[in-house]
Amino acid sequence: MLPETIVPKSFKELEIYPDREERHDDREYRHAHHILVNVEKHPCFWCGKTKEEAEAEGNTLETHHWAEQSLWHKFDQALVYKDLKWLDFHGHAKDLPDNSADLHANHIANLVVSCSTCHRENGYGLHGATIPFVWARRWLKNKSDDVLKRWKPLHVHVKNALFKVARKKGSIN
Repeated sequence: MLPETIVPKSFKELEIYPDREERHDDREYRHAHHILVNVEKHPCFWCGKTKEEAEAEGNTLETHHWAEQSLWHKFDQALVYKDLKWLDFHGHAKDLPDNSADLHANHIANLVVSCSTCHRENGYGLHGATIPFVWARRWLKNKSDDVLKRWKPLHVHVKNALFKVARKKGSIN
């Protein structure tokens, strides 16, 4: 029997990315990443880890496209522009172009610093968790609390278990 504070839920989510050109980190993206991580030294927006703290754990600080790069051609740029101006993650909304039509996915205002765990860890990172869990990580009093990691979706636990079994059997390296 589960405690009252744990409410089982299940849902099926399909993550489909449209056909697109191969992702490219152009000069502007690399420059914006450098400014945010190395010059302005922003920590992970979600957990607050600095570059040094992330590296000590064997991770890195990355930059996440708030308006997903792979979906950019499907977005109403005026709406993205309006939201980036409002969210202003790190003070670069002032650098947005005057015309929303001139906005592009790799603009510094569309990037948010994220450690590799908060960005991509399956079932926990931005690319594998539901929005309430993504934002909850930012608001935790104790950033080392692993409460969110313990409640990964069931498919993540199953996938990890299958991976371990396959590794033991020598099916994968």
